[in-house]
Order: sequence, then C-alpha cells, then structure tokens
Amino acid sequence: MHRRIMLMAIGAFVALCFGSALAQDAEYALQDYMPGTVGATWTLQATGGGGTLTLEVLPPRDIGGKQVSPTMATASDGGVRMGTFETVDADSYIIYGLLIGGPQGGEPRAFPFDPPAKFAAKMTLGQEQEAAFKVTMGNQTMDVTMTLKLDAVETVTVPRGTFDNCLKLVNTVKFTGGELVDVAWHAKGVGPVKMDTTSPNGQVDKRELVDYKLAAPRYDESGAEKLGWKLAIQAWTNNQATLYETLELAQRLGLHYLEAFPGQRLSKDAEGGMGPEMSEEQVKGLLDKAEACGVKIVNYGVTGVPGDEAGARKFFDWAKKMGLETIVCEPSEDQVALLDKLAGEFDMKIAIHNHPQPSHYWNPETVLAAVPGASPRVGSCADTGHWVRSGLDPVECIKKLTGRIESLHFKDLNARTGEQYDVIWGTGASDAGGQLAALKAEGFRGVFSIEYEHQWSEADLVGCAEFFFAEANKLAAE
Repeated sequence: MHRRIMLMAIGAFVALCFGSALAQDAEYALQDYMPGTVGATWTLQATGGGGTLTLEVLPPRDIGGKQVSPTMATASDGGVRMGTFETVDADSYIIYGLLIGGPQGGEPRAFPFDPPAKFAAKMTLGQEQEAAFKVTMGNQTMDVTMTLKLDAVETVTVPRGTFDNCLKLVNTVKFTGGELVDVAWHAKGVGPVKMDTTSPNGQVDKRELVDYKLAAPRYDESGAEKLGWKLAIQAWTNNQATLYETLELAQRLGLHYLEAFPGQRLSKDAEGGMGPEMSEEQVKGLLDKAEACGVKIVNYGVTGVPGDEAGARKFFDWAKKMGLETIVCEPSEDQVALLDKLAGEFDMKIAIHNHPQPSHYWNPETVLAAVPGASPRVGSCADTGHWVRSGLDPVECIKKLTGRIESLHFKDLNARTGEQYDVIWGTGASDAGGQLAALKAEGFRGVFSIEYEHQWSEADLVGCAEFFFAEANKLAAE
C-alpha cells in the first residue's frame, strides 16, 4: 500500500470522528456530538464541481480482537476505499486502526494501530493532543505521530446549507519523510461539513458537504409500551425550520410521534402554516409526509380555540382530519365546558398548558380550579420546565395533578434558580427520574413531548430519548 494513501486514511478520518459543541462552552464533550450511528452517511463534493466522497458508518467488525464500527469513505471515481475504527465514551476517544479496500469492491482489510491512538474525550479551544503509534501493512511498518488541535468555532456555508458553531479541527500526521495536514469543520449534531486535506506533496483536496443522513437510533421501547407512554418531539424545538423538516428530524431521532404548533411553515416549497386554515390538499400532503417519515402527529399546541361553538366546531373538524389526539391550549375557565363537550363528541382530549409565572395557569392549583366539573378528557399539559422556572417542584406538581394530566412538555433544566436552560434529561436539576416515577405511580398513560427552549443538537435530543426509554424500562420492571 502506497505510503501517501495510508497517511491520508489516518489523517482525513481522525477529524471526521470528532463532533462539535457551542462556542461559549469552556469544554467540548466529544461523546455528545459524534453522529456515529451505524448507517449514517455524509456526501462531500470536491470544490469546483469534482467528484464526491461518501462516508458511511458500517456495522462492527474485528480490529485487533475488538468489535468496532468503522467509518468508510468511497470515492465516486471507484478508487481505493479507506476508513478508520473508532470508539468514544465519557473519558476517552480511541482510534483502533484502518480499514482499506481496493477499487474492485473486494473484502476490505483491517490494519490495527499499535497501540491504538487514544485521546481525551473532552477538549477546550486551543488545546492540542498527541498520540504515537505504529501501523504495519505487509512488510512495511511506519512510526506515526498524530496531533489534533481544536483550533476555532466558526460558521461555515457549504452546498448543504449554513452551519453555525462548527468546530475547526486541525489534524497533523507526521511520519518519516513527510506529513499530512487535515483541517475539518464539524457541525453540531451533523458531522463533517467541510474538509481541506494537504498531502505530503503539497496538493490540497477541498471538499464540502452536499448531503447527509443520520441513521435513527434504536431504543428498547418495551417498558414505555407497557406503561402506555409515548415519546414525541414538540415541533417548537425546531421552530426555525419547516414542519416537513421537523418530521424528518423526528425520523432521524427514531421517534414515532410529534406535537405540532400553530403557524409553523409546512415546507420550503409551499406557503401556509400549520393550523385549521390549511387546505384539503395541504392536509393530505402533510399526512402523507408524516406517514413517509413513520411519524404520527398526535398533539397540537399551544393554541387558541375560538370561543363560539361554530368556530370551535370548525377547529375540531380540522383536528379530526389531522388525526389529532390532544389539543393543548390555555382557555378561559368559561370556555372549558364547551371544549369538554366537543372533546367528547370528537373523541379527543383537552390539555391546559402552563406557561411560567405570571401566566394564568402557572400553578397547578389554577388548572385544578378550572376543571372540577369537567370529564376526564380535560386536564393538564404539564410543562415541567415552566414549573421549575416558576419556582415550583415538578414532582410535587405532578402529584397535585394526579388523575388530571393529559400530556406533558417534559423538561430538565440545568438549575432551579438563576440562569436556566434545557439540558439532556437526567443530567439537570429538575429530578427527571423523580418526575417519571411520580407519573408511573399515578398511572399516567399518554404523550411526553421533548421541548427545548434553548439551543440544542440532535445528540441532545437522542440523549433525552435514551434516558426516557431506559428509565421506563426500569420503572416497568418494578
């Protein structure tokens, strides 16, 4: 194997495997931002309209006696295929070796590093890490030193779009007689969006992202199914994008349910937003898109509902066509009886949402005061993050609302006071585990919507889903 090919394989892929974080963070946890699920692909095109390079995460295979998923690159011109084996956890990022395949599509061969290249899994801006190892191919053994630097956080525009807060990683690979330098930019929750590689002879290869697909994670949902719990994404989390794009996001996250919000643009190619003003054609197109993504739109809100029966009935007619199960709203107490009547007629639920203090329903006591004569179809959309923002204990609020919770905007905040923002469930100060335990204790069955009011990545949302299904499995087994 030619030495330059070997070094390009080592250098070009190290940067690929590192994810990104926000520029204001003091430390960048690589584990949180590596989109490395089996089946994920990225297509990068040479600048100036040249050929493409497709990167794909393959199923695990043996490398030095360990099963590791390699990331393989295949050029559109049918040249040599190259890849690396890598793992990451909270403490370390390890590259175990290379995977090299010929242009004819034969079985690729694994070439382990001795020892594997090991890096700390968290980095700060300006930090450099170094690893030294040997790699043997046939009769040739080469000493290699790899230096990785987190150089900057930048906004990058490529054919696939504009990506903010990209990590710029400079990877320098030195060997006897030369070096290779790879500069790569990684968007949070996306992966590589731009790569500039300078080979030992000075030739520069520039590539930019034209498309990518992150394979959906797989969760053990058996516990959630036993408890009657469904996990959705609240489309407000992705409010800067269209509803069609948010359905695609849910699909990538491996989620089967979505809660829509009023007015979100349906698609880039069409005017009009989500709501009862949609045409029959728009309703059909949205339902077809949801079905294609394997996602059901179950809830809608936070929304207003007309106060007169004719107007409210028209609203419910549209909701029924959409297949909605729950209307999330903040009605006046005088409107509750009408909504209860129509919910029974249309076989739906009404969930009264709580925004933070000083909004009307910020305290569970106010919700309970609005529904004493209503049927079990009317209750609370428990926004657990807004309770914390209002200085309330979410576990105690859940207990107060026993029997009256219809759905949740479930959240975990970083702190109970001061500057507050959403974090991955189970990592914050809102006692996410205690909230779930309280919901199980009261026999809640229904939808939990992931809703971020703060900046997020797809990895953050996957982390929430992983926590949710893991906790549901524990609770179901008790």
